[in-house]
Amino acid sequence: MDIEILNKIIEKVQKIKVLYVEDNKDVREQTLKIFEDFFGDIHVSKNGLEGLELFKLVSDFDLVITDISMPIMSGINMSKSIREIDSEVAIIIMSAHNEKNILDDIEEYKINQYIFKPLNLDDFVGALQKIYLK
Repeated sequence: MDIEILNKIIEKVQKIKVLYVEDNKDVREQTLKIFEDFFGDIHVSKNGLEGLELFKLVSDFDLVITDISMPIMSGINMSKSIREIDSEVAIIIMSAHNEKNILDDIEEYKINQYIFKPLNLDDFVGALQKIYLK
């Protein structure tokens, strides 16, 4: 990983407001430790419906990072609803599975990036680079 690029990304994203949505407590806590090295303002939700409600309440998120498969409301359905509210917010979808059937949904709802779990730092930094260092 190029340290110069990493530093540029961190500088760009330190002040953005992030909504992180993950239902698995262990994954959420581990991933949050990584995110805290990048983002200064992170709001966390445990499922898509809770994430959508928080998105509506706070309303000025710069980035949404969400799991796909969650109880109550999936990350895809949450992203669809978020797109109806805000067509510009960046969205990163994460999944532990290669879900080929969601590629159409990703395009339709203008998901910015799709990365696999467990979170790989290079993939995560690459996703941020594509969004914030265009």
